[in-house]
Amino acid sequence: MNYQHPPAQAEEHASHNPPAAFRSKALAGFLAATLGWAGAHWRYLGRKHGWIPLLVSLLAMGTALRSEQWYFHIGFFLFLIPAAAGFIEALIICLMADEKFDALYNPGLQRRAPSGWAPVLVAMPTLAIGTSIVTLGIVLMVQRAFGVVPVY
Repeated sequence: MNYQHPPAQAEEHASHNPPAAFRSKALAGFLAATLGWAGAHWRYLGRKHGWIPLLVSLLAMGTALRSEQWYFHIGFFLFLIPAAAGFIEALIICLMADEKFDALYNPGLQRRAPSGWAPVLVAMPTLAIGTSIVTLGIVLMVQRAFGVVPVY
């Protein structure tokens, strides 16, 4: 099954220049899962404006860390937005069909072998860790909003 992506959307995701080297789906997913808050996978995939998530994250955490209870600061919750987006993008990238990934990020390059299990092995812990972090963020946000503080 050959996947042909519309040119307008392909330009949105990848740079105008063909990639110098073949881009790995598993590595892109790993970068999105671990450094998605910084936009590392955007730079690896050649997307424009890869610095935006890093700027948002640094500003948000920079303001949050100035507070004594940084984990209840609004900056921490703003930091969770690019972090959660990184986890979601990691899952999307890892579970994308090889043909679609290549059409978007490896135009003109020939795939030597199918991706295999590597992207799936990246997606499994990403789902578990990402869900835990997002759930923790929701719990802290509810605690902050309703003033519920645990008593020990």
